[in-house]
Formats: sequence, C-alpha cells, structure tokens
Amino acid sequence: MLKKAIHVKSIVNNLTRIRTLFIYTTTTIIIILLLLTVQTTTVLSDHIMDFSGASYTHVAYESWRPCLNGYVRFDIQTKSIVGTLAYIDDKGKYDFFYLKLVEGKLRLLFNLGSERQALNVEYIINDNYWHTIEIQRNGRITTLIVDNGKVQNSTITEKEDLYFGGSTANEYQSSLFYFGGIPTMLERHNYGNLSSYDVYLQPRFKGKMRNIVYKNCTKKLVKPVQQQMEGVSLIDDNNCNHSKCKHGVCMIKDDSYWCLCDETSEGMTCEDEKKSSALTFKGKQYLSYQIMNSIESYDNETLSFKFKTNKQYGLIFYASNDGDENQRFLICFERGNLLIEYRLNSNVSLEWRPILTSTGLTNSLITSLTNGGNGNGLMSTLLYNWNNGGINGGSIALSDDKWHLLRITRRHTILDLTLDDEYHVVTTHDQPLQGQLKIKQIYLGGTTDDIHRSTCNYKFQGCLKDVVYSIGNERLELTQTYLDNDSSMKIKTHGNIIKAACETIMESITFLTSNSYLTIDLINDTKWNQNYDEQIELSFRTTENYGILFYAIGTSKNVDQSFFGLDLFDGFLYLTINIEGRRNTSKRKEITNRRYNDGNQHHIRIHIRRHTGGLDISVFIDQESEERFSTAGKRNKLHLNLLIIGGIDPSIQLMPNDFWSGVINRGFIGCISDFELTGIAINLTHYILLKKSSASVNRGCIENLGYNYCQQSLCLNGGECQMSWNRFQCDCSKTSYTGYYCEQAAYQLEIEKRTNFDINTEFKWTDEINDITFRLETNHDQEKFFSIRPCSIISFNCTETIDFSIINGLLEIHLMLKYYNYINITNSQFILDQKWHFIRFQRFDTKLLFYVDENVKQIEMKKIINENDTDIYSTKKISLKLLGEKLKISNLLINRHSIFSNSISKLKPIRYFKPINSVSLTDNYSYFALNLANIFGMYFELITISFDFRTIDRNGILFYANIQINDNNDDNNNNNNNNTKKNYFKIQIIDGKIQLKLSLNNILFEINSKLNDQIDDGKWHQLSFYRIDIQHFLLILDTIEYSLNIGEEEQQHIRFNDKLYFGKPPITFEAILSNEYAVKICLASLMVNHISINLINYRHYGQTVLANCNFDKTPINCPSKKCRNNGLCTNQTILSPLYTCDCKHTSFNGQYCMNMKRGYQFQENGPGILFSIEQLQRQQLHYDLNYFNDENHEIISF
Repeated sequence: MLKKAIHVKSIVNNLTRIRTLFIYTTTTIIIILLLLTVQTTTVLSDHIMDFSGASYTHVAYESWRPCLNGYVRFDIQTKSIVGTLAYIDDKGKYDFFYLKLVEGKLRLLFNLGSERQALNVEYIINDNYWHTIEIQRNGRITTLIVDNGKVQNSTITEKEDLYFGGSTANEYQSSLFYFGGIPTMLERHNYGNLSSYDVYLQPRFKGKMRNIVYKNCTKKLVKPVQQQMEGVSLIDDNNCNHSKCKHGVCMIKDDSYWCLCDETSEGMTCEDEKKSSALTFKGKQYLSYQIMNSIESYDNETLSFKFKTNKQYGLIFYASNDGDENQRFLICFERGNLLIEYRLNSNVSLEWRPILTSTGLTNSLITSLTNGGNGNGLMSTLLYNWNNGGINGGSIALSDDKWHLLRITRRHTILDLTLDDEYHVVTTHDQPLQGQLKIKQIYLGGTTDDIHRSTCNYKFQGCLKDVVYSIGNERLELTQTYLDNDSSMKIKTHGNIIKAACETIMESITFLTSNSYLTIDLINDTKWNQNYDEQIELSFRTTENYGILFYAIGTSKNVDQSFFGLDLFDGFLYLTINIEGRRNTSKRKEITNRRYNDGNQHHIRIHIRRHTGGLDISVFIDQESEERFSTAGKRNKLHLNLLIIGGIDPSIQLMPNDFWSGVINRGFIGCISDFELTGIAINLTHYILLKKSSASVNRGCIENLGYNYCQQSLCLNGGECQMSWNRFQCDCSKTSYTGYYCEQAAYQLEIEKRTNFDINTEFKWTDEINDITFRLETNHDQEKFFSIRPCSIISFNCTETIDFSIINGLLEIHLMLKYYNYINITNSQFILDQKWHFIRFQRFDTKLLFYVDENVKQIEMKKIINENDTDIYSTKKISLKLLGEKLKISNLLINRHSIFSNSISKLKPIRYFKPINSVSLTDNYSYFALNLANIFGMYFELITISFDFRTIDRNGILFYANIQINDNNDDNNNNNNNNTKKNYFKIQIIDGKIQLKLSLNNILFEINSKLNDQIDDGKWHQLSFYRIDIQHFLLILDTIEYSLNIGEEEQQHIRFNDKLYFGKPPITFEAILSNEYAVKICLASLMVNHISINLINYRHYGQTVLANCNFDKTPINCPSKKCRNNGLCTNQTILSPLYTCDCKHTSFNGQYCMNMKRGYQFQENGPGILFSIEQLQRQQLHYDLNYFNDENHEIISF
C-alpha cells in the first residue's frame, strides 16, 4: 500500500513538472513571437510598401515636426482614383494636414489653428508610374509639389498662428503620421476626436509607396521609424544596403539608388561640401547696388537672408530711394538685437526692436516715428522660443557666431518676422504701415559715411548669404547676383569683400575687473614703428566712469621713455602723450566734450603723423569730425615697445603723472574689439590663450543684458547700490561696513591718547589727482590730525603735503603741492557732535571738490609749470601720517583702495566688531561639514560666503563643496552627470597664496591670487566669495578682487550639493587627492548668504578641532606635570619654544598656577564688592604696532 502511494505521488510530481515545462515553453514562444512582432513594427522606410486598400489599411510613422520650414516627401505608384495618402494632426485640437487622391489628382487640406485651407494640383498621377510628392512649409507659405517641381501650387496663411501642433514651437503636440489611411479605432466616437473629419471613413490607399523622408526642426533629413502597420506588405529592396551616401539619405530607385543631400553637401554621393555662397564683411567693406529702373511697392515686400556674426553692432541691409531719408528700409544690429526701420514718407515711419527672450513672452518696442520721427505710438510684439533656457528672462543676443535665417515680410498693416524657422512674430498697429516704398539703391554690410542716421552707424562684421529681396513683382537675389557678376544691376564693391567663404571674425574681449589687463610686445608681435605714419583703431563699450583703454610705453634705456595712452575719466576720453620723458613735453588732451560711457559701441581711430617739428595727431570717433592736436620739439618719433590694453600690468607701471586713470589704478571694465595697429588687425583672444593677460579677461562681449540688480535692494547696512558694466556694486564708503554687499564690519582706527605714527603704502604719489574718502568721529579740535604726503617716515624735508585739520569744529584742508599755489579750503559743516561724518576730497588737475556729508565746497586751483622739470615718471609712494587723540577713522580709501587691510600696508587697526565664533583645525586631517539642506532648506542656493582666517601653513585645502548641475530637474540626468563629470568648488593654499578651482562638467575655471604678501603670515585675512549673477563669480581676498566668468553652456542651475567642507573632506571625493591635506588654520566670522554660522556646531566628531583660535599654541613639547591645578600648558607662540601655563580657567595664578587667586575685595568707601573680571583684549594702534590691554573693573551693589 505504501509503495502504491509513493508511485502515485511520483506520477503526480512528473505531471506537475510536465505542466510547468509546457507553460514555460508556451510563454517563451509567445515572448519570441512578440519580439518578432516588435521588430517588424520598427522597420525603417528602406522598403517598398504595398497597400492593399482594405478598410483597415494604414502604416504609421513617428511624428513629423516641420516648425516653419520643414517638409515631408515620398513616392507613390497607383492606379486608384481615390484614397487617403497621408494624415497627421495635433491629437484632435485644431491643426492637421490631410493629403488624398481625388479623381486621380492631389488635394491637400490643412489647418494651422485659425482657418481651414485647401491646395489642389491639376495633374493626373494615377497612371501606375512612380511620382514624387512633397508638402513643404516656408513660413506663411505652404506648397504642394509634384515630381520635384514639375507641378506645384501654394497658398498663404494670413493668421498669426503658423506653428503646427501649437501656438509656439514649444507647445508641439502631434499624432503619429499615418500613410494610406488611419487606424479604424480612430473612427470610433468613443475613442477620441480627430482634428479633421474629412478623413473619417474615407477610402484607403491602394498602391505602392517608398522613400518617406522628413525635414524637421533639426534641419536634418530624417528617415522616420515605422510604428504600426496593417494591411500593408513589404517588398524587400536591397539597393540601399550598401549605399555610399555620405551626408544625405539613400533613396530607392527602380534598379539602383540615389542620394538625397542635405543643405550642406552636394555630389552624387553627397561627398562634397556645398560651395559657399557667403560673403565676409570685416567692418570696413560694403556693397552698393544701383537699380536701373526704380522698383516700388505699396504693401508687399519680403527680405530673407542668412547671417553669422559675433559682433553686437552693424548695418546689414539698407534700401532707399537714392538717399531720400523718408523712403528707406533698413535692418541692423544694436547691442546684439535686431533693429528694423521703415520710412514710407514723412508721416508713416516705424522703428521695430523685436526682442528674443528665453524664459517668457516679452514685449518688444515698436515706435511709430511720425512727423520726422517724433511720434509716440507704442506697440507690443512677441518673439519667443520655449526650448531655450535663459538668464533671468533677459534677451538673447543673436551675435553668437552661428548661422541664423531671418525673413521679414510687410503686407498691408502687418509686419511678419521669422527667425530660424522656430521663432515667429507678427505685429500690427493703429497707424497703417501702408504707403509707397520706392527703391533705387541697396546697400549690404554698410553705407557711405555721408548717409546720416541716428542709429545703425557701424558697418557689419560677419557673413551674409542667400540675401533675397522681393518687392512688388521683382525678386532680387543680391548675394548670388554679386557672385555671378550679373550685369542686370550696377554693383560696386567698397573695400575687400571675401567671396564664397565665411571667414572667422575676430572676437571681442571683456575686461571683468579693474585689475584686468592684456600685454602685447610691439616689437616682436606687430609692425609698429616700421612706418612714418602709425594708426591705432579700436571699438569699445562700457558704462563705467573710469578706465584705461590702452597705454604704450618705451622701456629701453637707450632711448627716451616715450608714452602714449588713452583713458576714460568721468566718462570723457583723454589722450596722453609724452615723447621725451619730461614733464614740459607731456600733453593730456580731452578729445571731445561728450561722455562715451553710455553702453553703446564707439569706434576710435588715432592717426599719428611725423614731421620735422614734432607729431600731428588726428582722432576720429564714430561719425564725428576730426579732432587734431600737435606736439612740438626736436623729437618726432614715439619709441614704444610694449602695449598694455585694459589695465595696468603690475610689472610695467611706469607712466606719467597726468595719465590719471593709470595713476589711480583704474582699469577698464567693458568690451574692446576691432583693435588694429597700422592697418593690421590684432587678434586679442590669441593673447588670452597665450596667457599674456590677467585671469579676468574673457573672450566675447559679456555684459549685463538690461537687468537692474539694484531694484532688489541687495546692498546691506545702508550701502548704495550702483549699476556697473556687467554687475552691480555697493558703495559702502558712507557706512561702517565693507564687502561686496556691505555685509562685513569695516576696519576702524581708534586713537584715545595723542599718538604719532606713519603708514607707508604702495600707492603712487601724483600731484595731478587725488581721491580720498574716510569716515570720522571726534569731539574736539585738532590740527593736522591726518596728512598725506610723498615722503617716507624717515624724511624730515617734505615739501608736498595734504593736511586735514579741525578748527572751530570745521574741517579744513591745507594743500602744499609742487606745481600749485598753496591753498586752504574749509567746509562749513560742523562735525564736533560725536557722530560719524563722511569725508571726501577729490582733485583732478586744477578742479577741487571737498565733501563733508552732503555739504560740498568746490574751487579752481592755479597750476604752475616749471619748464626745466624732468620729473615725469615719479616713483614716489604715498605715506600717511596720523597725529591726534580721541578720534575714530574708518573706511579710509586712497584712490578707491582700502588702507586698513593687511594686504596693502603693515597697519593693522581693529574692527569695531571683533572676529566671532573662532574655531581651529589643529591637524591636517580635520574638517567641518555644513549640511546645507538641514540648515537652509532643500532649495538653498549659495550666493555669498565670507570668513576670516589666519594660518602659517603654505599648502593645503581650505574649502571644498560638490556642485550639482541640473538642467531639467531630471534625476536620471543628474546621476549620469555625477558619475561621468566632475563638478566641484575648491579653495586651497598653494605656496602661501590662494587658489580657487571651479569645475563644471569637467571644464576647469581657476583663480590664482597674485599678492605680493603671502597669506601664511599668521595674520588675519578675509576671504569672500560671491555669485554676482548666473555667469559671474567674484573672489575678494582682503581688498583685492578676482573675477571669474563661466560660459553659457555651464551657467544653468548650479547648486552647491549636500555639504560645505572646511578642511580636508573625506577621501571618497574624486577631486581630493590622497596626498592632499587640510590647512592648519583658525577660522572666524563665517557668514553664508549673510547668515552667521558657528562652525563649532558642525565639527566632525573624532577629529581635533578647538573652539578658539589656538592653532599656534599646541600642548606638545611641554614639560610633564609643570602646570598645576588644571592649568593648561602651551607654547608661547610659533616663534618661541618657551612654554607658559594658562591659569585663567582655574582659581590659581603664578608661573605654574600654584598661587591662590583672591577673587574679590571689599571696597573701603561705599557699599559693594569689587570683582576682577578678565576681558578680551582690544587691539590698540601704536607707532611700533604693539598691542596693550586695559584692566577693567565692575561694581556690583547689594
């Protein structure tokens, strides 16, 4: 019985295994069949498809996205007279394209969101031969083409909505593209709507189809992927299996193949690059076309062209009636944006500035210029593409050195603009833009100088091609006509225009800070001094008041040290020249009486001619008249061998006293381009690549695109926000604070007892210019409490000085200068009120301004020139002398540079607020870790971080943070980026200097400090890091600024990820090398986004960190058990091996903490007990720079 039971159980088990195997085998077969089915539904279109014409017949391909200039093409062969050929819509909303056969002819129905339209082609194609069909979009024009143009028909869409699948390029929604019919399920009412019911229950196509090709927004030819197929059989065609089409797509032919080439190639196999039809303009050339018989239009003309440029100014197209200012049509660039102007007569004019934006719809300004241009009509327009990310909603400049296609059409009262077949805008306005436009002359790239315009005064720099102007019934192919030497128009070339090629146009460069500069060797790198006549040309843009555009100097000892410089001072342009190196031969001339710091581009050309009695200099600015001046003397040649552009090269600081921007070290901030010497263009970006410039010089013109940061009140503690070229600045001079945002307490000098001390600086003394500011608080008169002079502390014979005194409560300045009469000046503002007062003294040559708060005194001085004086390149340095008592001075600036800073002078005054929250890292492995999400929240973005530090280590890591770059908030993308790309921010000390490294997608940006003094000196230094905007970073070490600008591709959504590390972070980070160590350092006053952080709360447990600043006091090397009663044994300083016992936290004192302290004593006169309370030392300033302590007591009454 038991055996039978076992046998039955065995049979059951076997049956179970057989059943499981059957299910597994069946499932496997089903999966294989499904895979085979999937493979058959993803076939590319390299087959001939045979449509059966059954009620379910159709084939579906991926969506077609034509934008404004795409097409779809395919071949058919049929005998049928009716049938659906192709259908696509926007998933049942409005837009659709429906192509069908009606009586053997083509009929296209379509809708672009506003109205249904139809196109018919009267051509029989059901003749059982192969025919090519193409549906083509071209802005407003839709064309149905048969057999490559043998027959075609087109229509115009009048409404504004031209995008298929949505009202903008971003709103694209589309069904699959169905050929031969639609799926039967789409004809069910409960399934969903069709955008066109014309296709509902229509006959399916019966015949053959092949070679389906799309041209999408990408402008590339695409063979779409097949998604669905029913009632269609595939006929294999292997002709394209071994095709040699290089830059096109293979098309099936009866017994062979052919290559359909894209826009960039040509040839049998698309192997040749298409011959360029481009023309290159370099800013001095242009074309003029004289039309034999004038052409005219009342309401219909179109201009289309392709352009490529990296310049932000330039006239592209100008058409007029033989110079008539009331009959013209022009297009140009201004600040990287388009400007379009129509003038039809004296009463009908229009100026249009369409603004292409990146984060939202933006109104662009359209001004009706009636009655000679004084109209006040404003119209709004929209020009937008949602696919591009952007910066704070700012406009996108088109000067990106990439090809763009522009098409402008005037029809009736409508102006229509299409850009790159992706951006589209239509504008209408109350005043009809209707009237006769009569054209007799056309210019490309520029015009003659005698055609005056209020705008568009610069010639174009870049490439143009395919310029076609259609007006009325005339079609003028302007660039092709010039290339073909067509005689139908009289064409004149002005300058050397490069034909059939697009050559690179030299980029602009941007100087980001006043410390930026670029140095060129004139002798070895240029042909300077080779001709009798020299010429210097450049273009510049800025909104700054001051700045060195360039200076050239001779450094050879064998010849006179000539000098030639151009600078901006208070917005005015000045030229300074000196041939013989003597004061009486130095000339400084204001070129014109207008300011040039308006943010627009200005072009300056300086022509230097030699004659027997000196030099003649001619200066041309923009379109203005020539300015001339001369130098007289025996020498008539400038001996120059070095050219410095944009600022001061620290190794070449020799310059005359009357080169004002140079003397006060105010470098240029803005863009410089088109630099030429003696007719030869200088590629400034080449010198950036050769590292012959400072770190803060960048390629391209980088500017603030109209965004006003000062509207956000970013400046703190009463600082005044001022917009500058590519950033904002906070003026902290009237506050007790400093820092980029005025967020940090400023150094302050307090003098209690009458003390005399001197401060030597590295700033150059000049008798031509002074700019001194400080804040002052005092309560009594004192004479000459502050003096500025060109004499060192050991000099007793100082003939020049600027003295500040307080007499009868009023501030007086006494000036004794070498080339000026002695003068006293008094400000009427009373200051002995124990309040802070703002003091400023400015002098530019003979003009003097003296401010006390808002009260200003202005006088004119008289200058005396000594003809025998040769002291032109003075090397004297500024010294400061303070002699006073019971006064306070803060924010002392000489020529806008801070004096109270370790990096500038040996003076170390106190801060009103001492460094707080001090912590120390006492070994090379410790670190603090701030979890940003826990402290500030998940969406924290680091804007600013600042801290004080002091160290004696020469090398080591100071700060580290990982960076997250998130373009689309896509977690998968983030993971991929983090795994393959290095994104981090790192500050370290290398050989006693600061180095900042910012790595974004493996692109490394770097700042290296170039201070003369090392920061490993054991003294306090201050480091601040700011993110000014999405592109611009700023590092300030003490008072020296270092700027960093990142590229457009790296600027999106940068966040500091997870934690900020002070010291050496964990070794797991890829950017941290195993041989790198932390800096032994003392940190204090940490602020993150202006919020104070106490680092001791974020120390990494198990590491050696201290809640004080004793990094230079270590318990090692102390004798055992010498300090008693819990006294702390420490080394005295890093300079002394002696030890001391710190007894302050015990009840004992003495050398070894062995004597009992008396903590209190009874007061003999009066109630209470007198307690001794130790107080933190306050630093006081002495002549010998030592510190002393005040012993304080406090009375506690009962």
